[in-house]
Amino acid sequence: MISAQRAAEIGLINWHVEESELENFTFEVAGKIAAHSRAAVRLGKKGFYHQINQALPDAYNHCSQLMTDNMQLDDCAEGIDAFIHKRHPNWSHR
Repeated sequence: MISAQRAAEIGLINWHVEESELENFTFEVAGKIAAHSRAAVRLGKKGFYHQINQALPDAYNHCSQLMTDNMQLDDCAEGIDAFIHKRHPNWSHR
């Protein structure tokens, strides 16, 4: 057994927060996700759940195709343009 803090230190979990901070932290993370392109988040979640039980080569192939699909989204071009021009993106959410 190891503590949650130790698990975070060694990369076994992403974050460790005190119970009293959990609700605020959860909303903070959800807000960061919600600030991204819905189309890209949807594609990423679909890819994650599709590949989770696949053999590694199959998962790589599937996710490579998803990355190509992502590059063809209108929001991808918007994200790149926003990055280049140092501005916040205006997602189409399609």
